[in-house]
Amino acid sequence: MKTTILTLSFFLLFSWSAKAQSNCFEDSIQNYLHFLKANQQTPEQYIASKWEEHDIVIVGEVHQKKEYCELIAKAIESAPINYFATEFVKTSNSERINQIVTAKEFDRIKAIDILRDYTWPIWGFEEYLNIIYSVWNANSKMMDPKHHIQIIGLDSEWSQYNNMCGEKQSAMDLFKQNKKREENMVEALKAKYIPGSKIMVHIGFAHALFNFKARFAAELYSDYKESVFQICLHQQFEGDPKQMTISKDIEKIMEANNNTPIGFDVESSPFAKIYDPSCFYFKVPQHKCLKDIAMGYIFLKPYSKLRIVTWIPDFINESNFKEAKCVSQKMRFIKTEPQSVQELNEQLSKYFKGK
Repeated sequence: MKTTILTLSFFLLFSWSAKAQSNCFEDSIQNYLHFLKANQQTPEQYIASKWEEHDIVIVGEVHQKKEYCELIAKAIESAPINYFATEFVKTSNSERINQIVTAKEFDRIKAIDILRDYTWPIWGFEEYLNIIYSVWNANSKMMDPKHHIQIIGLDSEWSQYNNMCGEKQSAMDLFKQNKKREENMVEALKAKYIPGSKIMVHIGFAHALFNFKARFAAELYSDYKESVFQICLHQQFEGDPKQMTISKDIEKIMEANNNTPIGFDVESSPFAKIYDPSCFYFKVPQHKCLKDIAMGYIFLKPYSKLRIVTWIPDFINESNFKEAKCVSQKMRFIKTEPQSVQELNEQLSKYFKGK
């Protein structure tokens, strides 16, 4: 009895403390915990289950997080999909990459060349390369080539080097560039989709907003409705860091749940009505609460515990040294100006160390 009273006191204190310091909490934390205990699906199981009722499952990531790339790679090998659509391959390279993932042997060098020809000149990360390998590995186990997973490259021909290191562009020019980029993503996927086909989409979360007109996910949801499902990977949401509490609030709940990795539908959960006026996403009128920006939610671990991706040795060569050097400096990935390809690779490997 004494233990029960102490436990109840702890939960009441925790709930009151969370409410007092939070922009989000309206319910007792116990309501969230009851929901999580009753809906225990691992992230991998949760993703795989979505194709039972939907054709297009969009997973919105935070870039360059090791665990999220590993989750996608695992999901590919068990997913009942026909296509894997990715932001991290240009549409113009779709044919080349599909030759790689349907070949008898995996050609790592050719796959790295695909990443070198990406819109970012420094997208040389082992974990993104391993996602390509996972598609190849899944295909290698299929007896019938007709069932092979095909990759849909989503990105257009824009250049981060030009944006950061070229002539300064106007806000309108950048807006038009981003609009064309979203349109290209939508067109690339629509070119392959027929009702009943199954597609996994791996994309940055900003493109996965399904209530924000002109965004990739919103355009697909507008056209295909219930055939589309979107999942948000836990993140530090954009907003005023001094005022915003939404990400920490979610982490308080997960900590009380022993930080157990989990995936769940947002709309049917107590999380649905979470709202934080300091989060930029909620500055948009149609985004009134969490269910308006996330259909599904996956938590692996607290955001601060996620590791950065790992640099591919010798990813930089003479063909991309100039562009990679400038973008690395602008992004502050390197501390001193590299004088050679080897030096730049060494500096980037120290920054992107997979830890």
